[in-house]
Amino acid sequence: MKKSVLICSSLIAALFVIYISFEGVTALVNKLMPPLDTYSVRKASVDNNLQKLKDNRFSPELWVSISKDDFVAIADESIQKSRAMNKIQQLDIEGLSDIFIKDYKLKLVEQGIEINIDATVTIDALELPVYAYLKGLLTVDPGINKIALRPSIHSLQLEAVNKFSDRIIRFKGVDEPVISSISSVLDLFIDNINGMFLSDPIPVRLDLDFFEPIKWSELENVPPNITVSGDSLDLNPQRVDMAFIMTPKNLNVIASTVSKGSENAPLEAQSGITVEDFSQRYNELISQAELTLKDKFGLTKQLRSSTTIAAIEKRAVSGLINRNLAHLDLKIEAKHILDVKDGFKEKVRIADRLELPNCSGLRRPFEGDSCDYSCSYSSMCDGYDCGWRHPDECIAEAACKAERETRRINCQRRKAQCKVDRESKRVINDTENEIRVAKCKTIRETIRIGDQALEVVEVKGHYKIENSQIVANLRSLAVSDALTKATIHGAIQVSVDSNLDVDVNPEGLGHIACVFNFNQELDTHAEYNNPSQLVVGDMSFVNSANKLKLVITTRELELQDIELSPAPYKQLVTDPKFALNCSFLTMAMPVLAGADLLNKELITKGDPNNELQTMFGRANYTVESEELSISIKPIELGMDRSLSPSVGEKAIYFTL
Repeated sequence: MKKSVLICSSLIAALFVIYISFEGVTALVNKLMPPLDTYSVRKASVDNNLQKLKDNRFSPELWVSISKDDFVAIADESIQKSRAMNKIQQLDIEGLSDIFIKDYKLKLVEQGIEINIDATVTIDALELPVYAYLKGLLTVDPGINKIALRPSIHSLQLEAVNKFSDRIIRFKGVDEPVISSISSVLDLFIDNINGMFLSDPIPVRLDLDFFEPIKWSELENVPPNITVSGDSLDLNPQRVDMAFIMTPKNLNVIASTVSKGSENAPLEAQSGITVEDFSQRYNELISQAELTLKDKFGLTKQLRSSTTIAAIEKRAVSGLINRNLAHLDLKIEAKHILDVKDGFKEKVRIADRLELPNCSGLRRPFEGDSCDYSCSYSSMCDGYDCGWRHPDECIAEAACKAERETRRINCQRRKAQCKVDRESKRVINDTENEIRVAKCKTIRETIRIGDQALEVVEVKGHYKIENSQIVANLRSLAVSDALTKATIHGAIQVSVDSNLDVDVNPEGLGHIACVFNFNQELDTHAEYNNPSQLVVGDMSFVNSANKLKLVITTRELELQDIELSPAPYKQLVTDPKFALNCSFLTMAMPVLAGADLLNKELITKGDPNNELQTMFGRANYTVESEELSISIKPIELGMDRSLSPSVGEKAIYFTL
């Protein structure tokens, strides 16, 4: 009995010595692996991102704020999908075995993301499992529409696992070489983890593809007679330059789609950074970022928001549209745009009433030079320089009187010639007045007779469009920075083949125009070509489900002076039968054509006189307004969560 007690006491003492020895080993190992001061790494991140925000070449257009809870959840989902922790457990490191990750936690801090990993690992030199507490920082690397997390383990601390193991633990002396060997193995462990994350970072989805791809062949609400063909377009940014600002409440991403700013430089930690040094520089970064949010997005006090939100400047949206649609190859073909099969029976009336010219007031008053001036002279020829031969007798009087008489005769001659010239000009003026009045009366009478004659000539028949189409080749589309206006450049071609079957039936005075009934079938081809057509559109936003549609509504387009070839009138008047039968119309219609009565649309259903408006081979056509929409979709965050878009004054906002 005493022997058993002695053996048991010895075993307990041995185990206690082993435990004390192991606790000493972990303490010695931990002393060789002190935790790194993370302020130096975080300050390097502050410096890099502050430099980017201050760079004039960096043009902030997009802001995303992810709350700490959402970020941790998103990052955790990404870590699980990447199987990063399983890969750590599968590391093959000599001197270590049975690596098992028990748990890990992420924590947002000022300009940093801390990661704490709890693991157990067997150190072969000790033949014991130990707790391994790994601590590090996650650096954020920008990618295309995503960010990558690169955990970097900076410290590892050990603790004993089982103070009293169920199995017999053979005591093994632990000396300094063994401790050094253990430290080397753990250094290798950290290097392997960091190397794994360096070559295989953890991708975190930050989907900045907020534009839905434009597939021209799949546009909504396109009538069956319209064909749209062209390559699909992706308006989303192909490259996003990012700056990161981290607070304990959120992760902020400020990005540019066009920036040529400085590249995200590798973090180069400086030693000896104090808390005060870091805080001063960090506050400077916060101030610069808040200024950017206010200036670009109209937001204040949002940088430390605990709400997940995103915003993109309207100017950035317009920039993406303009850059991607500056060179289009889009063809829109609409067939059977006019479906007209109308019968008509009307009195010929090219206008409601031909307005007769006013021939009064055409005489212009004569305004010739006046000839009403006097040729008498009042000189008495007894002036100051007369001189005296004897009293009361002027020496120069005779010469004076002779000169005065000469001047009077010359004056009367000029006055007579003036009256002759004036009368000639008056006669010419009166003649011109009479010519003007006579010409006006001739035109007036022609129109009056034509009006009377045409009013009693019945025209009936059928008008139909046999083929009609519009082909638009769009070459570019541009929108304003405020997303209110759009301009589209391209080429437009309109062609219409029509058939007009005309019966002319004179009644009463109508026989002045046409003697007998007359019938003719007229085929015409109307064509309009503009190789550099400009179409203007107005833009608006429309909410649709959880999307936001940017709708471009084109304004009505007036196509002027569409030429009908051959003109129906020309076909009529060149027909020998018509020329003999309706000679007056042959003469009158050119006069009426010059009265500017035909500037109307080519086809207007319901207008009974429209067929007559096209008789002279010129017409207009109105292309109705159309809509083109560009969809802005939610930003996907993962975990089946998304930020839905809405429009604001300066930006488009995305919220949960």
